[in-house]
Amino acid sequence: MIAYMLGRSVPGFSISLFFPLLSLSLAAVSLAQPLPNEPTARERTLLAESYTSERLWLWQKRLNLQDWNISVVMSRSTELKPKTLGNIHWDLEKKTATIRVLDPADYRLPFKEMLQDMEFTVVHELIHLNFAPVVSEFARSDANRREEEHAVNHMADALLKLDRDQ
Repeated sequence: MIAYMLGRSVPGFSISLFFPLLSLSLAAVSLAQPLPNEPTARERTLLAESYTSERLWLWQKRLNLQDWNISVVMSRSTELKPKTLGNIHWDLEKKTATIRVLDPADYRLPFKEMLQDMEFTVVHELIHLNFAPVVSEFARSDANRREEEHAVNHMADALLKLDRDQ
């Protein structure tokens, strides 16, 4: 049957195109299938690092922070303040920053939701960075830090909802 189909001539279709197209379609089908096994802890960390770096660059551009040298570092819960999923440390003069994101080993979410949460953390911390020149001029208190966190959470949530068409 395949020999018969391959022998048929279709105007504008070359047999030399058939096999690459077949390979691409089979690859697409296999990529669309769920992985038979969950990724290992190391694979989850590598995938999370790659994903957060990619999303960092996208959000850096969107938030007009391309002139900053920013990196994302996976951090265990013991390296973060209690009940936090990340933080950011910056140097305004050098325009450098490091965003710490909770390591996949400490997440208790399904993989896709974990990645979305990590992206939220990246966006959240970038918004803090946008406010850094203004906020650094004020005396900080627990009350105004709570207010800042509340506002930053709302902005990050709104931006991600727009991005995800929700």
